[in-house]
Amino acid sequence: MASHNLSFDAPQIEILSTSPRLEMLQIRLRQSGLRPIRAAIPLDPTVTAPLLLDMVTADDDHTIRRFASDWKAATSSRLLVVLGTMPEALKSLSVLHLRDVDQIPSLPARLAIRQRETRRQKEMALREQTARKLGVAPAASLRNKAPRVLYLGDSSKMFAPLKFALNERHIEIVAALTRFTAQDYLSTGRFDGILLHPQNAEDEAAQFLARYNPTAGHGGMKLFLMEDPHLSNALAATDASKVNALLDASQSIETLADSLHHQLLQNTGPAFAEGRLSSQAHDAATKLFSRAFLEAHLDTQLTEVSLTGAPFTTLAICTDNDAIDQRHLAKIVTSHLRDSDLAAKLDANHICITLPDTAYRGAVSLARRIETAAGTNLDWRAIERRQFHTTSTLLSALTARSVLRARKRA
Repeated sequence: MASHNLSFDAPQIEILSTSPRLEMLQIRLRQSGLRPIRAAIPLDPTVTAPLLLDMVTADDDHTIRRFASDWKAATSSRLLVVLGTMPEALKSLSVLHLRDVDQIPSLPARLAIRQRETRRQKEMALREQTARKLGVAPAASLRNKAPRVLYLGDSSKMFAPLKFALNERHIEIVAALTRFTAQDYLSTGRFDGILLHPQNAEDEAAQFLARYNPTAGHGGMKLFLMEDPHLSNALAATDASKVNALLDASQSIETLADSLHHQLLQNTGPAFAEGRLSSQAHDAATKLFSRAFLEAHLDTQLTEVSLTGAPFTTLAICTDNDAIDQRHLAKIVTSHLRDSDLAAKLDANHICITLPDTAYRGAVSLARRIETAAGTNLDWRAIERRQFHTTSTLLSALTARSVLRARKRA
């Protein structure tokens, strides 16, 4: 079974470059599935989209150093993409590096991986805040043993030194020779993650990634991809939603081990463990979040959105449909969501979905996908948050009419 495409809208990216190269870059980015916007200096502090800095048209070293200083001071989670030679002043920043324009096709997948993890971490932190408001304790980590990682990377010379570095961090790593051996290992349910290190676009690790189904039930296992610079174009955009973290194989072994250690020790599941949830947090019939949790969490989310200025959309789907069972629809909805999205039972006839970092047309795309998966027409309404919205006005607007009319415009 193919995994769902969890990209609801063409991602926006700002470009800092000059003509005529600017126009060329915009064309290449559009062809790769991104939505390029021209950036200006000084940078707009309200923009949260990634910024591509074109070093071919960049100014002198003094300007670059000033840019690096301003970037550190003005941004926290915004991604910086450097195209061309990496200057010394930017090496201390967290960046994605493209050596040349030929690597642009790989950018959407690489951005998706980085942004997905950032959104997931932020959303899990916000859900913990909401849980504390309601007096519901987030599920404690169930891990009482050293993490175990499965490694698949035929003929790679990095395994031995990486194993030594991970053992020092009390992480066990086991090598698999083929993708079939890897599947046998994973079937034991004793691994917390798998690290793929392809040596070419057709080897065992690359084939495993292409065939990997994250919904096949691997107990919340994380998937890590270690990428060599010469293979950065080989990652297909359809594989981006499978990967939890992208690691740069050109980094030092110690840096790679630290990254894996950090990722593995993070809570991998939702904010609450199934079977240990209070009725205040979840709906018993659909297993979705409850209205009480939704209202409290929307307060938390809207406060965050007011600070960041990021887009935020809510989507309500009417479940009063004789052609589909409500529990079945809830499963369909859940299977189409990203880690950062939240689905709740709004009332007897509606499911509400909150979509952080998503504009209106992204919610429309999601609604249409759910409709297609359900195999029937559904009534739904999407509302992008505006400054005048509060939790109560937003939820009221979602169910203002007894029958929702599906909006078929983009």
